[in-house]
Amino acid sequence: MLGHKNQADSRISQLLDELDIEYQTDEDGDFQVDFQHGEQRSQTVFISSSTAHIGDLDIRKVYSIGYMSKVPLSQKIANLLLGINHSSQLGAWQVMKSEDGYYAAYNVQIAASTDADTLFTVLKVVVESADSIEDYLTGMDVF
Repeated sequence: MLGHKNQADSRISQLLDELDIEYQTDEDGDFQVDFQHGEQRSQTVFISSSTAHIGDLDIRKVYSIGYMSKVPLSQKIANLLLGINHSSQLGAWQVMKSEDGYYAAYNVQIAASTDADTLFTVLKVVVESADSIEDYLTGMDVF
């Protein structure tokens, strides 16, 4: 979705296959996974193929969009998300700007060489976090 042209990271495809999770890859090599959340809702999660190096750490983003606005987020919504960040044990809300507007995404950064159990736990946290805010702020199921 966002980023540079990249090939899909085979480490992630192997883990998703191991977990028996269906996925697609986009033109940037990022993974897109669609989850059913409850009986009436769904949520899309993106797993970046590109990684960042910080010292000896090699990390990647796992994120899902929970809110979109054509204009910068209102103070009320920004403060709500920052307040949630304070109590989040894994991950945080971030704002991503694109040509379409501003996206609030729940983002978890994980080791690029993570294992299947950790990836599954992170996917569940990201889905729950993003979908609950989407439902709370909009009452819709767009992302």
